[in-house]
Amino acid sequence: MQKKHLIYVSPHLYCYGETPRQIFNIRNLYNENEYKVTIITYPMHKRRLNKALYNIITRGINVIQTTDSDLIWFSANQQNNNIINENEHLYAIYSNVDSSRRLNEKFLHSEPEYHFSLSEIDIQMGDKIRKDFGIPDDAKIITIHIREQGWFGKTDIGTKATLKNYIPAINYLIEKGFYIVRLGDTSMTELNTNSSKIIDAPFHPSYRDIVDPYFLSKSTFFIGTASGPSAVSNCFGIPTLYTNYYLSNGFNVLSNNDLYIFQKHYSKQLKRYLTYEEILLSPNQHFTNSESCENADLKFIENTEEEILKAVQEMYLRLKNSYQKDDESRKIIKHIQKIELKARTVFPDLAYLPMYNLMNFGKNYLSLEFLKLNPEFVGHILPES
Repeated sequence: MQKKHLIYVSPHLYCYGETPRQIFNIRNLYNENEYKVTIITYPMHKRRLNKALYNIITRGINVIQTTDSDLIWFSANQQNNNIINENEHLYAIYSNVDSSRRLNEKFLHSEPEYHFSLSEIDIQMGDKIRKDFGIPDDAKIITIHIREQGWFGKTDIGTKATLKNYIPAINYLIEKGFYIVRLGDTSMTELNTNSSKIIDAPFHPSYRDIVDPYFLSKSTFFIGTASGPSAVSNCFGIPTLYTNYYLSNGFNVLSNNDLYIFQKHYSKQLKRYLTYEEILLSPNQHFTNSESCENADLKFIENTEEEILKAVQEMYLRLKNSYQKDDESRKIIKHIQKIELKARTVFPDLAYLPMYNLMNFGKNYLSLEFLKLNPEFVGHILPES
């Protein structure tokens, strides 16, 4: 059967996380056995591009770079989202948000069918750097990325994580026999340590672009904030613990083994934290930068050492199938599911979002240990049974 030609126009294929996310979306929406894909985009932005990752995720895809601002502007405007059939060609014009929406709708109740993978050459290059890092071939690996302000600056609410809050969790994982590979760039706070089991990759002399996709794909699980590497781990099918997330950023298609802990939303007007129900039922959940937070009179409070440690312990036990839910956990799950059902009823047009289904279908994406530590986030009185 002759393949249909899909032409996808996107202005957003220049960021570390947005690039794999959009190509992941397209490859899951349009099966490569049925479609030959061409992507039209702006020329690559060197500072924001991981070249090795870009090569991995665009294999089998024809990429055309253009400076035609009219074409790119048209595709960037969400109102112009469209699919145009023309003979054997299929033109897909989506915004980055809409491509994620379509994917979430398709796989809300199931796992994505396509994930990225490394070639033999990629693996050989990564294996060499693994030796340079002093990591044995049979060692278990955790990758971690703690976003700071070197990427978008102080206006980005995804830059609230503090390195020291992750140290107890890192030490716990080392005790469990893991090697830790911290990803990022040299603008970040250096992870000063004497442990041979902690590799601060961006500061290591052997660091190359292949480090990120190689170690992400080799991880037992990934720990990450709201930034590019968390999208990449998801696209490789690696279980991910999302830390310091804000609810409006919960757009990723979730896999069965993923887990979330959120920053707490502090209302300056109410002088208290908002509950999960208040956030989900808010007419505007999308607080995406410091200005929108100020307008909503909100402040985001980053995760504590204890919250991160407890979530990491839960993630570790879940992947070993040894995490036990107690009576309190079952009550919390029941209560959260009622809240999410109410939110889907109030906002039926947004019901496809993972943030409205985090504890639905028995998947329990919200960390129960986080919820136990923060009863004010759960809100209200839990049912007796």
